[in-house]
Amino acid sequence: MEIERRKFTLWIGIFLFLVLWTSSIFSCRIDLTQKNAYTISKTTRTLLNQIDGNLLITYYVSHALFRTSAVPERIVEQLRAYTAASRGKVDLRIENLNQTGETDRLARAGLKTDPQGAYSGIILEYRDEQEVIPWISEPGFVEYLLTARASRLVWPEKRTIGILQGDTKTAHTYEPLFRVLEGGGFVLSFLNSKMDAVPLVSALFILNPEGLPDTLTEVLDQYLSQGGKLLICADGVQVDTGRNLEPTPRQKTGIFTALDSWGIQVPPALVLDEQCGNILIQSGTGAQADTFYLPYPPWPSLGGRGLNRNHSLTVGLTRLDLYWASPLSVQVPEGVRLTVLAETGSRSWVLEYPLVTSPLEARDSISYARDRQGNYAVAVLLEGPLGSYRTADSPPGSLIVVGDEDCAGELVEINQSFENYSFFLHAAEWVSDPEGPLLIRNRFIRDLHLTVDREENTSFVSVLQVIHLFILPFLPLAGLIHVFFFKKRGTKRTS
Repeated sequence: MEIERRKFTLWIGIFLFLVLWTSSIFSCRIDLTQKNAYTISKTTRTLLNQIDGNLLITYYVSHALFRTSAVPERIVEQLRAYTAASRGKVDLRIENLNQTGETDRLARAGLKTDPQGAYSGIILEYRDEQEVIPWISEPGFVEYLLTARASRLVWPEKRTIGILQGDTKTAHTYEPLFRVLEGGGFVLSFLNSKMDAVPLVSALFILNPEGLPDTLTEVLDQYLSQGGKLLICADGVQVDTGRNLEPTPRQKTGIFTALDSWGIQVPPALVLDEQCGNILIQSGTGAQADTFYLPYPPWPSLGGRGLNRNHSLTVGLTRLDLYWASPLSVQVPEGVRLTVLAETGSRSWVLEYPLVTSPLEARDSISYARDRQGNYAVAVLLEGPLGSYRTADSPPGSLIVVGDEDCAGELVEINQSFENYSFFLHAAEWVSDPEGPLLIRNRFIRDLHLTVDREENTSFVSVLQVIHLFILPFLPLAGLIHVFFFKKRGTKRTS
């Protein structure tokens, strides 16, 4: 009996040694996530197959981060998996930084540091060109960031976003957004509103349609009918920040007429939400002036269930802040698919008359609002044959409409709503390449957000709470009790 036990122990030891030895030589992982979040995607493999030569990836990380966090090691694991998938076309270098001269050079190259001065950035080099990932702290985004940057090196064709602006006086307020789009690898082409046809662009963005000529409606209609990709920000109420937030309904002309013909109505109304941003209030003047913040329902702040969790464009966003937005009403044309990208919360309401924008009165306007049903669509996507000139053979187009003209302007900077820029960057990436790297990023996010809707799954939540609070903590104790009595019973039988 003793000999058999020793043989069994010996074979177990040999087996473990072989497992450890082979794992040190061969790279093998099993991905059990629902969306294969840790499996190299088809998009990445297509890119890697088209690399002509060698792509050098260098991960620069401060030595202190390795000692204080497990994140760098997980990032290295993802980098090695990416390199292994390339079959020799990608070279990987890991540089531990501990010399001041080296960090100074990297700062000039564009790498960023955390508040403690630590680096965790990546530089990609290919054919005398390079792309920089200034900072990375999430291992799940490694593949997305690498593929997005490497695609610019391997496929140097520039993606162009056409920009149309109505009110040129406010054009400067969109400069931060333009910088974000250019940083995302897009070339911006500012178009003339009197053009006869839309030039060849990946997508067309209309951020402030007020003042665009009616003749442009025909041009945009033809563009959509030919499979164009169009994003429009349009609301039905103009709020004058220089005149005590005075609201004025917009005239139904130009772009608004075109939207009506495409099945999207933008009413002269405001949507207010209890889940909202804060507005700065000043009382008094001179030395007696006092400032404070008030919740401001005309500025809905959308997050969680308010953002579509199942679409690539919005699933990765945590928040979208709107400023004096209008609810959108959609009549879906035949053969067209509607997707609501963003909607207000259940405690939201609509005001048509009177239009209340005063910070001291807006919160109480819910008491006399006629429409208080909540969950109003404020950003929608139409896909399919669009436009008045569409035929059975027309290529599918895309139309994104956001019921707010201020969600990309100067209020974003004032209120630090920087996630709004991510929405427009995602929109540009999605319309230019729906099957591109954005799907990789969102695949990872979908698997990590294990959220449960408490309003719709209260019984399920209760079961989870019982399991986690009462059953799981006592399983080890139950195991110990079982082993104790099992041994005691075995001892009695032996005696």
